[in-house]
Amino acid sequence: MQGHRALVLALLASAQASSPSEKASADQDFSCYADIKGFPAVTTSTSVNAETVLAKIRPQGTASFAGKMPTGTMKFDECSEDSFAELSLGSMKQLFRLVSLTPKDNFVDLSSGLGEVPVTAAVLSGAQHATGVELSKERHETACQSLASLEKELKGDSNGNASMVELVQGDMLTVDLSDDTVVFTNSYCFRRHLMDKLAEKLATELPEGARIASTKAFVDLPPRLAKVSAEPLPLGNGITVSIYQVEGPRPPKGQKHEVVRMSRRQIKERAAHLKATKQAMKLKGALSAVKKLSLLSKALQGK
Repeated sequence: MQGHRALVLALLASAQASSPSEKASADQDFSCYADIKGFPAVTTSTSVNAETVLAKIRPQGTASFAGKMPTGTMKFDECSEDSFAELSLGSMKQLFRLVSLTPKDNFVDLSSGLGEVPVTAAVLSGAQHATGVELSKERHETACQSLASLEKELKGDSNGNASMVELVQGDMLTVDLSDDTVVFTNSYCFRRHLMDKLAEKLATELPEGARIASTKAFVDLPPRLAKVSAEPLPLGNGITVSIYQVEGPRPPKGQKHEVVRMSRRQIKERAAHLKATKQAMKLKGALSAVKKLSLLSKALQGK
């Protein structure tokens, strides 16, 4: 499936990212693409240049949006599910650190607004495939215009790195997530029913080891979804995310698991167990390296 998807996207990306009006009629879901080639590998010196480029092509807010993220004391029913809040560049960089985003990952932003998070994931972290899924046609059109500007801005770089960016207008509950390894959703205004449906979809479709960051915590976790952070982690500007990881193989197609309710104590215990397991694996690797070094030293002394 991965190979087929890459071939299709490569063909679609042979032309520059264009506005949605050139891709599909008004009554169809559509996507825009950009194959961002040759952007310099991000280091201490080049990251400033990357951020300068991103700031230059940043959408100017021509699509309607809710503004700043609601404060933690605001009731969820005071913002619409269709609302969204932009993340600052600093918040996005912190997000990518928390989910350990690498060039080997396929990143997807569910409810991506103006598309800044997936675009930044490609430019700053070099994710091999970064997707944004947005239901609003107006926001999607603005995002595609920004993506086309980015592709023109980066043309001419020749370092050899490449990231595919895909922006999709459509329902996040219907997109295929089977190849994605990192998921972000700015879900603060989502209602409980939508959060439960999203949790089930993530648990059913994502591959083992996938990481999830959500600005609103899931109440009930289906099997395979494990909460990594016992408490929400700060991104800056008053925004926090809860981090999850997918465990175990995918269930057979068509099979769904019942939601498992967990108390706060159980969530903390599970998060502590995951942390202890990771630390034990790191220690085991370190001890193995010391043992190999010792054997190599003895072998050299025997010569």
